[in-house]
Amino acid sequence: MSAWSKAQLGWTTPQTASIGVENRVARSEGYAAEEAPHHMYKIGDGEFGFPLYEYLLIEFRKTNWLKGGIAIYHVDEQLDNYNKEGYPNQIVNGIKWPSNGNHYKIALLAADGNFDLEKRNNQGNSIDLYSIGQSLLPSEDANGPFPNTDSYQYGNIAPTGVRICVTSDTKGPFMTFLFSDSNPIQPWMTRMSENFENATSSAFSFASAAKVVNNKRCRGSRCVSIKNNTAAMSVTVESTCLTELQVSFDFYSIGLANGEAIILEYSPVGGGADDWILVRSLTKTQKGTGGTNIFHRNRKWFSNSIDWPLTNRKATDMEASYIVLRFRTTSSKTNIFIDNLEIEGKF
Repeated sequence: MSAWSKAQLGWTTPQTASIGVENRVARSEGYAAEEAPHHMYKIGDGEFGFPLYEYLLIEFRKTNWLKGGIAIYHVDEQLDNYNKEGYPNQIVNGIKWPSNGNHYKIALLAADGNFDLEKRNNQGNSIDLYSIGQSLLPSEDANGPFPNTDSYQYGNIAPTGVRICVTSDTKGPFMTFLFSDSNPIQPWMTRMSENFENATSSAFSFASAAKVVNNKRCRGSRCVSIKNNTAAMSVTVESTCLTELQVSFDFYSIGLANGEAIILEYSPVGGGADDWILVRSLTKTQKGTGGTNIFHRNRKWFSNSIDWPLTNRKATDMEASYIVLRFRTTSSKTNIFIDNLEIEGKF
């Protein structure tokens, strides 16, 4: 049965998806896991740019014969007919789809975009379901692409601005997805937060030149000490579906000469030794020098926040689900401290 049929029978109650978090949807063929109490999500029905009685339903389907993934249905309860198929380039009475008003009452928005169910080419398969990194987005213009999250009730086409992107694979009892609406200002989501108050940090990797220390110079009782310009401290961050990262941290330097810098750079997971690319450098300069990304004093704590559009990555890195961020300096004779590191992402 489809998600709509289960909801009509009262087997499960659709929940409203939340913006700014990873929404967890439990596998529809089993009981809800404690970590994912919901079997189904609903977007629309008078909200998020959809008119009343039109909405999206989201569930996680997987069986022994179906590879599985996120199923997204477009429901228009104003229709009386369940079998009025519509698909790209279809023309009815001289009117091109989707403006001709033809569409199923409950349409599976197939991830492969082939509209095989509407064209009666098959009865559905695994590639109709969304997997990690795949998105359902608004149209770009009247020509699609299709499927999309536009409203099409009564043949009136209106972009909703809804964006959905899957952020996990099918291996567990639940899958996750991100959701945003037409609001141009989307919230930040915390991906990593560390004040290094524990003696070790499982999220970070440290070369021989870096370690968590208990030092009077730390902002708290502990922070990270980096002694030279080797590949000192790195952290792996999931970047699936994100458009921007914000890296905020406090830093303190000793012996950094004018013109030398603290470096933040990235590499895709699995990249080689030469694959590190600059994100931002914070350069020590003479006092009185103006500009951005500079600081003037050693032996003083500074706070910095780096906004990094992920679209600035190399084209070959754009599909990577994870990236590695690392800190180092350009000096072999200096010592810096890093504390209160927070990494946030925006969808």
